[in-house]
Amino acid sequence: MARFISLGMPNYNNTSMIEQAVQSALTSKRIKQLVFFDNSSTDDSLSVIQHIAEDYPDVNFAIHKRDSNLGAAENFKDVYLNSSEYYFAWLATDDYVCDGYYDKLAEVLDNSDEGFCAGATIFLHPDGQQRAARSNRPLSGKWHCRLNSFLTDPCENQWCYGLFRREQVATAILSLNDRPVSDWFMMMRLLNQGEFQFRADCQVYRRKSATQNYFSAANSPFIYRLFHETSPAEFLMDSMAEVINELQFSDANLLALLKLYVRKIMELFRYNSHLVTDRTSAILKTQSDFEVMIKERAAISDTLLSQLDWSYPW
Repeated sequence: MARFISLGMPNYNNTSMIEQAVQSALTSKRIKQLVFFDNSSTDDSLSVIQHIAEDYPDVNFAIHKRDSNLGAAENFKDVYLNSSEYYFAWLATDDYVCDGYYDKLAEVLDNSDEGFCAGATIFLHPDGQQRAARSNRPLSGKWHCRLNSFLTDPCENQWCYGLFRREQVATAILSLNDRPVSDWFMMMRLLNQGEFQFRADCQVYRRKSATQNYFSAANSPFIYRLFHETSPAEFLMDSMAEVINELQFSDANLLALLKLYVRKIMELFRYNSHLVTDRTSAILKTQSDFEVMIKERAAISDTLLSQLDWSYPW
């Protein structure tokens, strides 16, 4: 018996792109539910999706609009929490997929007892011109091998736009919050459950501005607070410590994760240099804060910490 798919579509002010996203997804006939959460848009997004739903009577459209904008993470959570089919997938309303994308991924998972599956990712400029292509690689083998492969290059996290068994996402999704790259921690929890398979003949097309930057204070009140009220060392600190304590990390993988953390901290300084009077002193303080905070939250050795490079490379 065929197992059906719930598609979760979080949205904010994407009137002009919703139709392409929905039509591309629904070339997959196993999608029986589409959960649409609008994050208090100020455009005509709601009327557009309601009109589109009339053309697909065989698909259950669950359409919601918030009274206030709660941020992207809550929208991504809620489309999942309101889904019900065996398989689940996310699709942003400014993206689209190749014909039959989800049906093809489901074919792979139908023949596997565990794990997840994704296709290749094509990155586009807002005008639709291709910017870059990324061929997702399988994240396979034992847990430490899967994690090592992911930590080698987690940026863009294109695996999030694959297909999942819904029940396997339930715990991992709690990792999502309003802080940048919290999806990394969700992926680590998912990878702890099984392999991530890859189907090369499937593509998801993701629009992204070349200047988009999630580490800019102008785009993120959270980043602004780090420099004015707390410390950049708190960047994702609790989420990272939770994952370290929950999952079994080899020393090599733990070091790789900590290096990624430091790299993101350096990006904070790079993109927000106008918030820092004395960069050298600020980085030294951040390093000291980090070492204290992480030791309070997880078992980290001084030997491991000494291998982190806090020098400013720009």
